[in-house]
Amino acid sequence: MVFEGLHLCQSAYDNDVNDVALLIRKGVDINFKDESGWTALMNAAYAGAVQTVAFLIGFQTVDVNVSDSNGETALMIAMISGSVEIVELLLSREDIDISARNSDGNTALDIANRSLRVARFSLNRFDEGLSLGITSKEIEMKRVTNLELMIKLLEMITSLESLESENQNQSHGKKISVETGKNSCKKNLSTFKFTTQE
Repeated sequence: MVFEGLHLCQSAYDNDVNDVALLIRKGVDINFKDESGWTALMNAAYAGAVQTVAFLIGFQTVDVNVSDSNGETALMIAMISGSVEIVELLLSREDIDISARNSDGNTALDIANRSLRVARFSLNRFDEGLSLGITSKEIEMKRVTNLELMIKLLEMITSLESLESENQNQSHGKKISVETGKNSCKKNLSTFKFTTQE
């Protein structure tokens, strides 16, 4: 089954939804880890394979919070690759852990923030006339993508912290559960749109 598991991970990376579906139907473990410690979901998240991620998260048995040897989850990997669509898909799962930390102690938000700082630094260096081998439009696209991710995560975290604080301060009546708040944040995130001027 190792070969089939590796085949599943490669098919997910290649965004071959038909092959992924076939392998899962054949009984290949949906959470199989390749030699890098990545599952099919992680491979798809890294590759920007939106259709495969959407397919995989439809299975309740897929572990969206499993981490590799560096402690990185599919959400963190999606942040690294900069795919807003995949981040949104992963955040749509009610069991996603946005506070998970990798072996360096970073959350998905920390990773998005670091990528934004790198993009800003690169843009500043580019503006100073240094050639980085990439166009200013490519740098700007990376900056906007990471800014979108950061805004969405910050809104979600702020909303959750607000609900937790409100829940702790209520002394009478029905208390609001954090899980209900989490679902509300995800609903709000799915309707959030970030626009830029061209």
